[in-house]
Amino acid sequence: MIQHELDICGAWIRWIDVDEPATMNERIDFDLNEALKYYLSDPASVPTPEADSQLLDCELDPDSLNLPLIDEILNPIVDSVAEDPSNLARNSFFDSLQLLLK
Repeated sequence: MIQHELDICGAWIRWIDVDEPATMNERIDFDLNEALKYYLSDPASVPTPEADSQLLDCELDPDSLNLPLIDEILNPIVDSVAEDPSNLARNSFFDSLQLLLK
């Protein structure tokens, strides 16, 4: 059992994660203030190295992004988060969502 803390604009959020340590390596290291700086200055500069490889290909060619591809990326994320909301904190899911927001 691992306890986490997150500071969002001065409000501390705490939660307990009972995942096995192997899955903890997949968890995000997210700094809200840093992310806002990226989005406010240049949204395309937000680093998303763990995003789905198909999305990374579309980053350079946004015209290749289409609804079937978006569905293919989002459906497993939605299913996993519906099963356990803490799955949103997985690097690959979080980066894929951030890349789509660019």
